[in-house]
Amino acid sequence: MRPRLSNAERELIKKSIQSAEKPEPATLNHILDSYAELTSIERQYLRDVVQQTKPKRILEIGVSHGGSAVVLLDATRDTGARITSLDYLQQCYKAPSKQTGWIVHEMFVDLSDRWTFKGGGVVCQYLEEVSRGEKFDMLFLDTAHQNPGEFLNILEALPHLDKGAVVVLHDTALYTIDLRCTTNHILLSTLKGKRILFDDPACPNVPNIGGIVLDDPMDRDMLWALFANTALPWTYTPPFVDCTLLHNYYLKHYDKRLVNIFDKSVERHYQGLTNGCPVPSGSLNYVA
Repeated sequence: MRPRLSNAERELIKKSIQSAEKPEPATLNHILDSYAELTSIERQYLRDVVQQTKPKRILEIGVSHGGSAVVLLDATRDTGARITSLDYLQQCYKAPSKQTGWIVHEMFVDLSDRWTFKGGGVVCQYLEEVSRGEKFDMLFLDTAHQNPGEFLNILEALPHLDKGAVVVLHDTALYTIDLRCTTNHILLSTLKGKRILFDDPACPNVPNIGGIVLDDPMDRDMLWALFANTALPWTYTPPFVDCTLLHNYYLKHYDKRLVNIFDKSVERHYQGLTNGCPVPSGSLNYVA
């Protein structure tokens, strides 16, 4: 027969379990050093933005291992904010045997009840479902870093962001290492609102992460500039089925004249893939 535990022993066991479920900061940082694609100072910037602005519903686009999702979840322990993470891939591109965002469920179970993940294809497919008719008040965006990448993602997200929403972009200075990676630097400069400045010793003058409090996510002047960004040269061409889904989604939320800028860019890049020959007949007839 097992001996009965005293109240003091029960309390000690309870505290031990809680301690194991909630990693100490040093342990958390050690894990994130391995699996978050942000430096420690970039993670601290993201935490500071979250803790100062206190968002209730956070949208993340671009997940990988799930390191940034953990930063967002950990920074909102006190407020209980919900984080929704979306990714083009269902499987983690850096660990193909794992599901995208795997460290949330495998290493931070105590945080996972406030986290939702959807993945597989363009993320606009999931936004109506995950928004549930409510706006998000923060977006963390970190996907391809090359055109058209985040230029397309931001246009997917904006209809579901509230006025005054905070947008944080990562790898805004990645072009200093790879000249193809100008996308987030341009995007941060295109968005309209109050900038959340960051002094990064590793990237003086042009930090590798930045944020902005949007004046109005659907400001017409800003939207024209954002669609105009999609007309810049692309370093990769998304599958045509993705372009079709994006076209139909954009038509639901934006003026047809703006969407036409995107359409012309798609047509130009697909003709480039066929050495300037016309795209096969009917392939640019988008599904209504």
